[in-house]
Amino acid sequence: MTKRGRADRGEETLSLARMVSGEMVRAIGALSEESLMGPWPEPLRRRRSRARFVPRITPEDHAHSRVELCHLLAGRCALSFRFEHYQLRAGDLGLFPPDVPHAETYSAKRTAYRLAWWLLVPDHVYFQVTDYTPRYGFRFVDRVTLRPLGRDARDACRRLRRFCTAPEVPPVLPLKEALLSLSVSVLRRLLEQVDKGLPQAHAPLIEQAKAFVAGNTDRALTISEVARAVLLSPNYLTTLFRKETGVSLGTWIRRERIARARELLATTELSVKDVAFKLGFEDPYAFSHAFKRTEGASPLHYRRRAR
Repeated sequence: MTKRGRADRGEETLSLARMVSGEMVRAIGALSEESLMGPWPEPLRRRRSRARFVPRITPEDHAHSRVELCHLLAGRCALSFRFEHYQLRAGDLGLFPPDVPHAETYSAKRTAYRLAWWLLVPDHVYFQVTDYTPRYGFRFVDRVTLRPLGRDARDACRRLRRFCTAPEVPPVLPLKEALLSLSVSVLRRLLEQVDKGLPQAHAPLIEQAKAFVAGNTDRALTISEVARAVLLSPNYLTTLFRKETGVSLGTWIRRERIARARELLATTELSVKDVAFKLGFEDPYAFSHAFKRTEGASPLHYRRRAR
């Protein structure tokens, strides 16, 4: 990375740190029972919307085995929760139990908003910020991974998981304390990155995407599947991937499948047809075309040279 690139990354990391220590902390401090929504009926009724909901980032049946919280820091947005539709206002906090379908979109095409997400995985936490603006559309701003978790962060996660699965609205003060504890951990991690000159969280995200692609070369993998695996929208991921690697995600997927094909052609007696079907290509012609496009030679010519 160039000196200018490191400077830009450092400034972006500092900008996120300022957001966490300012806007994020103020939003947590302003939380009240009226600003919470989750698997409890009364708060949801106050947010009910009759407006048509059109998913723009993830499908409406989007769900995870983990607990998630989304905090609307600015603007307004629409939320689908168990296939019912709601309007969120700045300051609202959604608490989602595991395996509950949910999705977000703008409430009006000209209304911008910014969301902070907490994704609670058993041994670590993802904190990520997304936004929408009429000019740029939906964007992934940044992600911070807390791993390993300190004692305070682990305790905060336990409380938040309990709050998200409780049968009634959680007490606001302990909820605020847990969120502030995690926010302090995020702020420390960001400042460590600045002090050590480390890159932003984009690089680990891209590595996760690469690992998922490498582990699924035996089928016709879609960009949407890769995006879902790393908890991003396809648009966010494709933009970040090209920025970090200089190539498109689609090209990377094709290269990884062809790399696996090279290995099979050089080390097994499988026919070209068998290799094509083993890697999930529609037919041998499509496989040969993709192989020649990447390698500059047909699969048979490559096999002769490799042996």
